[in-house]
This record gives sequence, C-alpha cells and structure tokens, in this order.
Amino acid sequence: MAAYLTESPKQRAGLLRQTSEFIVCLTVAVLIYRSWYVEGYIVPTGSMATTLLGRHRQATCSECGFRFAVGADAPLPTSAVCPNCGCPDNPLGGQPTISGDRLLVRKTSFTSRLPKRWEVVVFQHPKESHKAYIKRVAGMPGESILIHRGNLYINGHIQRKTLEQQRAVSVCVHDNRYRPAASSKLPPRWQGSDSTSLWQMKGGGFSHPDRSPVINPPRNQDAIDWLRYRHWRRTPGHSKQVEEVPITDNCGYNQSVSRVLNHVSDLMLRCHVRAVGSGSLWWRISDGRDQLLARFDPATHKAWLWHNDQIVYEARPTVSLPAEGVVIEVSQYDRQFLMAVGGTLVFEPYAYAESSKPYHPTSRPVAIGVTRLEAEVSKLQLFRDVYYTQPTFVPHPWAVERPYQLGDDEYFMLGDNSPVSEDSRAWPESPAVPAELLVGRPIVVHLPSREAVWGSFHFQVPDTKRMRYIR
Repeated sequence: MAAYLTESPKQRAGLLRQTSEFIVCLTVAVLIYRSWYVEGYIVPTGSMATTLLGRHRQATCSECGFRFAVGADAPLPTSAVCPNCGCPDNPLGGQPTISGDRLLVRKTSFTSRLPKRWEVVVFQHPKESHKAYIKRVAGMPGESILIHRGNLYINGHIQRKTLEQQRAVSVCVHDNRYRPAASSKLPPRWQGSDSTSLWQMKGGGFSHPDRSPVINPPRNQDAIDWLRYRHWRRTPGHSKQVEEVPITDNCGYNQSVSRVLNHVSDLMLRCHVRAVGSGSLWWRISDGRDQLLARFDPATHKAWLWHNDQIVYEARPTVSLPAEGVVIEVSQYDRQFLMAVGGTLVFEPYAYAESSKPYHPTSRPVAIGVTRLEAEVSKLQLFRDVYYTQPTFVPHPWAVERPYQLGDDEYFMLGDNSPVSEDSRAWPESPAVPAELLVGRPIVVHLPSREAVWGSFHFQVPDTKRMRYIR
C-alpha cells in the first residue's frame, strides 16, 4: 500500500507566507537595484549607429545577402542601397519599424572614478534635464578640443585609440563573406596584383601555393605576390558596372540623408590567416600620404615594419601563428599603425607625424602579400574609423572651425554617427556637459529586437545575437 505525505494547514500557511515574503523582498531588491545601481534606457535615434541602433528597419541585400539596418528617424526611401556591395534594389516598404536598442546603465560607474575618453556614457541634456542622451566622451575637463579632417585633437595633439577602442567605433566598409552572385558579373574586390599572381579564390576566401620566389633583398615589393583590395562603387544608372573610387564616410544607416561625403583613409583590415612554410607574410596599408609595410615570418617569429621605405621596427615578438590559423588585424587609425595576431600586438603602437606629402586618395589602400608560403586567407573584413565632421543640420558647430576650451568640470560628447548626431557640436548655448549631469555607463545591450515573420504577420522578437557588452 502506497503512502502519501500530506501537508497540514499550518505547513501550507507557512509555505504561503515564505513565498509572499520572497516576492516582496525580490520586488524591493529590484526597486533598490534599479534606483541605485542600474536602470534601463531605450536608444531613441541613430546618433550612435552602428554601435547602437535607434528606430530602424532591417534590410537584407538581394545580391550579396549582407544584413544592415536603415535608420527610421526620417522619412525612409522606398528601397535601400547595400553598404557592402552597392546593390540599390532592396525594398524597405512593408517591413516593420524596429524599436531602438535597450540598454542597462550602471548608475554608480562614476562615483569612484572619472569617465575615460572614448567611453560611452549616459547623461542629462544640459538644457533639458528630463532628456537622457547616449554619446561617447571626447573631451575631458580643462581640455581644448578641435575636430579637424575627421580626427579629434586635444590641446593641439591628435588623439589615438587603442586596439580595443578602434574595434568599438569601427564601421564596416566591406565584408568579403558576402559577395554578389556570379550572375551579377561584378568584379571581386580582392584580386591578385596581376595576371601572374598565384592567389586563387577558395570558398569565401583565398589560397596561395608555396611557389613564390625568394626575396633578396628582403623588402623588394615587386617580388611579393600581393592580394589587393580595390574599392569600387556601382556606376550611377548602370548597376552592373563599377568604377574604382576612394573610400568615403558613407553609412548604410543614413539612407535618407543627403550630404557631401568625405574621403576616409583611417582603415582596419581583419582576417583569418593560416600559413605554412619558411617564408613571410606581408601587409601594406596606405592613408594617401604615408605607406606602412609590415613583414612577419611565422617560422622564425621575426617581424619588421617600414614607414615610407624606412625601417622603424625589427623585433622578435612573442606572438606565433598556430597551425590552424589565427585572426590578424592591421590598422592605420589616427596616424598610428597597429598590428595584432590573435589579439596580441606584434609591434608597439607606431605613431607618426602628419606627412608633408600631398594627399592622394586611393582606391587600393590595403594589400596582403606572401613569399615562400602556403597560405589561406578568409573572413576578410575592411573597416573605417569614425570621420568626425560638421553635423548636416548645424551651420556653425562647436569645436569644428576653431578649438573650444572646456571648464574644470565639463565634458565634450560626440556620437559615433557623426553626420547626423545631435551632440556637443550642435547645442546652441554651449557644448559642455557638466560632470553633475552624468548618469552612468551603459554596460550591455540586453534586449535588442529583430523582425520575425509568421505567414502574413510581421512582428518583433528579441535578437539574441545582438545582445552584447558595450565597449
């Protein structure tokens, strides 16, 4: 005979009381936590795109499959141009408008320390305290700030970013994993330097056999087999034809904004590399004035760096190239060269002064070379730095035409989507944000949204792939 345990009325009352007390305590804890530690915010506009998204619509390129967001702050065009391949026929009509990213903000971030430059912060607007703004710290108390040719200058000196800071603000120019179909007959952006090149397409990347010549002397660029990036756009009115042009500060998010585009020369190349042999990997990057050339020998772990044909580094770094390959990043942001293998810098950051050479914007700014190596290169992504400029809606912005001096407790804020950001440059009375108006630091995008389709219904669901820590 089975035995069953039963609860007495007294036990049931005790359990009910414990549950009620737990719910009350949890509610109080959540209220205290929200009041004193974190608070939720929704990004209302696209001033921080593409780092943080405001109201937008999602588009998927009909030719290369690249997914991108189009801001819905202003009237939308009927179709969007793909920022990756330039396809102009990506309809936006009938798609739902997705709400802005939802953030958790740590309100105690600046109780024990000051904000750091390039850090994303939430603050109250100096003249409208009921409004919360989300921007990036550019100027610190007591500094003189100037924006010139897309760069930030503090007290007359260009401000350079660490590798992590570069990653945080980078805007994708081209992702080679998304290429137009062969039927489009458009040329690949990555090609061998000439008809004798041994580089071949392999899947979404490229391979190279170990049949290139030995270089003697060790920096004869003519003997390096180069895989070069060629930036092109589709010829207006002829979507199946292209023309090579320099990279600009175009942003796929700003489809409804009409403005003059600026040439951008601050670039980062990221790719996965596997190499076997006793030869060298080469990286070449140019900003239109200066050329940086890096060489790395996987077998000996030796590395060299040249600046305009002058050797500036020769070292044996601790980084290595594992047999399965590794991610390599090369950048030339803010007149500074960085190279990282698996996230570890190969050289100390190499900063250089502005060259007196004339500026010649180039459509072929980066290249990867090999000598005496069997190599595979995949997941090629080219990024650009934020180009800080005059807002499209402000005739005389702060700190753009002449320096602005901040007070002892004042900050200068900039949005990542510089052409359309309503930030310190655009406020009519003063560009300064007093320290007392800082709310806190966003820590995570905890509830971004995406479009979902079920039959004829379109609705929004959480986009778990975009939940992330904010850098």
